Amino acid sequence: MYLLQCHPELKGTISFDYSLYFHGPYSTDLAREYYELDAVDEERIELSDKARRYIREVSRFGKRELELMATLALVRRYNRNTPDERIVGLVRELKPGYSIGEVREALSKLHSLVQEHGLDLYRQHA
Repeated sequence: MYLLQCHPELKGTISFDYSLYFHGPYSTDLAREYYELDAVDEERIELSDKARRYIREVSRFGKRELELMATLALVRRYNRNTPDERIVGLVRELKPGYSIGEVREALSKLHSLVQEHGLDLYRQHA
């Protein structure tokens, strides 16, 4: 969800505050919404083809990739002017179960998403 709300079209529709947690960005508000889903009427949201393409692209990543990319995005948000290699080092310290190569590859994929879809990693989401 964290990566989805970075998309310019989705940021107004999906807006939760996140903190860094064991597996990456975590939102207590999102968790609460999830657990209350049976009490919420289903809403149909009109999305452009561009937003749908982004959602499809993000949904193709595996759990490990998404965990790393979301963590990288959140760490980047709070370290805006920090060089990429330092971001890689910070995330590697937070996630020692990932190799330096995996972190670099995930950062490269995140850069591609930012460029292709105009993601905004720096604005406050809520």
